[in-house]
Amino acid sequence: PSEQAAAFHDRMPLVLPPELYDGWLDPEADAEQLLGDAQARSSSLPLDIYPTNPLGNNVRFEGPEVVERFDVAAARAALAERAKAPVRARGRQAPAGESADAFGKHGEPVQQDLFGGSTQQSATSRKTGR
Repeated sequence: PSEQAAAFHDRMPLVLPPELYDGWLDPEADAEQLLGDAQARSSSLPLDIYPTNPLGNNVRFEGPEVVERFDVAAARAALAERAKAPVRARGRQAPAGESADAFGKHGEPVQQDLFGGSTQQSATSRKTGR
């Protein structure tokens, strides 16, 4: 990877510049030479590096919003505000200091991600491991 990309990951996609398209698609071209040229150019490209939505780390989420620029400070502030708000949970008051969203349908604790999504495990799945 380029020096910029190496700060984040040990791999980097190959960026094929337009001037190499014809050769890349030509079955008679020297594949090793083309690959070397593409790698050399790819590793010297300047990259625009910025945080993206953590939802992009989950294969269930796709679309342009997972690669758009993401404001981490604003997301943390929104999460902190939501956690402070007293909320009623399914007919009962949430324990002091906890958001009502932290409890599932049957009162079991639910882990929350940064955006209010949850990973709730049912009583059956806790017993069976599924």
